[in-house]
Amino acid sequence: MMLQTTTNMHLAMCEKVLSANIEFFDSNPVGRILTRFSKDMAVLDLIMPPVSIVMTYGIFRAITVTVSIIIVNYWLLIPALITGCYVIYLMRMPSLAMIECQRVDAIARGPIHNLFSTVVNGLTSIRAYD
Repeated sequence: MMLQTTTNMHLAMCEKVLSANIEFFDSNPVGRILTRFSKDMAVLDLIMPPVSIVMTYGIFRAITVTVSIIIVNYWLLIPALITGCYVIYLMRMPSLAMIECQRVDAIARGPIHNLFSTVVNGLTSIRAYD
């Protein structure tokens, strides 16, 4: 399932980039586009499979424990609902830190991919003039 998801996402990304207007390429350097491709593919290939397995186990365990506790004492439904709302609130907080980390990561990887894109752009000139 993860392999199919990765393949579909890569095909969709390629299709969107290939059908983009020329203004897209004027405003985004090739290095930034390459950084985005490699980062998204790395996340889907390396990080998502183990995280999704652990997350699925955690969600099912939390649901079964909550249902078991509520069956034993139905008054515990009130704290369970309050705790659920609090967890949802807490899940929104790390998004700002995550956005900042992604920005710093893009800045750190930018020169490497910029050099690669310069080399790729230079290959056409080298081949054209032998």
